[in-house]
Amino acid sequence: MSRKKTALTLRNRSSSTERIAAAIGPAWKACRKRSSLRFRQAFQAGPMAAAILSVDEERFLNVNAVFLRLTGYQEDEVIGRTAAELHMWSDAADRAKLRGAIKESGSGYQELELVLRTKEGLVRDILASGEVIRLDDREGRLMLFIDITVRKRTEEDLMKAIEAVMSDTSWFGSKVIERLTSARSGVTDNGTIDKLSPREREVLGRIARGLTNDQIADDLGIARKTISNHVANVYGKLGVNSRAQAVVWARERGIVG
Repeated sequence: MSRKKTALTLRNRSSSTERIAAAIGPAWKACRKRSSLRFRQAFQAGPMAAAILSVDEERFLNVNAVFLRLTGYQEDEVIGRTAAELHMWSDAADRAKLRGAIKESGSGYQELELVLRTKEGLVRDILASGEVIRLDDREGRLMLFIDITVRKRTEEDLMKAIEAVMSDTSWFGSKVIERLTSARSGVTDNGTIDKLSPREREVLGRIARGLTNDQIADDLGIARKTISNHVANVYGKLGVNSRAQAVVWARERGIVG
């Protein structure tokens, strides 16, 4: 093919590409505009507190009504500022936890448990999730917040109640434990039970029934000191710190006897 024909072919192809781009361009822009509008509507009307922050400085670019109700701020008090400037995270540990999650994941993280401080100075327990998104030709970090304050307080109150009644186990029967533990959520991995020896499972079952160490020793016919060792081993393997927590752990899994 001659140079003249080659040049003509390339010009024709370029012209064709430009015509296609000219035809598709407006439709593509309109599609992106509709998509952006749908996102903004969902963002504002969503049931969870949500915010969009700049990726580089973590400044608030947009927040929804649920976020404002959760934090107690007005929109103009938040936009353009950072969470650090608003002292939104309760302590340095939470700030470090959030930075670590962002650094480790790069783009997103899920259900990070944090303590948020409101404008009035109240603290709220939250689960935060984040994801880098592209909106209007720039990147932003979408953050979603779930308020779990009530759930956390319920669990803490439950544990305090169990600790109190465990001081007198003579009447602390299985029916009482069942009713108490039925209010507790967040069951953890069942696989831990496999780490217990047969004897430790026997001890745990009797703890769940409300027996004291002396009563367990009499029931199993072994020394009280041996029972104390078994109880310590059970706590370590289950990751609990008290008898009440062991009771809850066992009853949630139907371990009694």
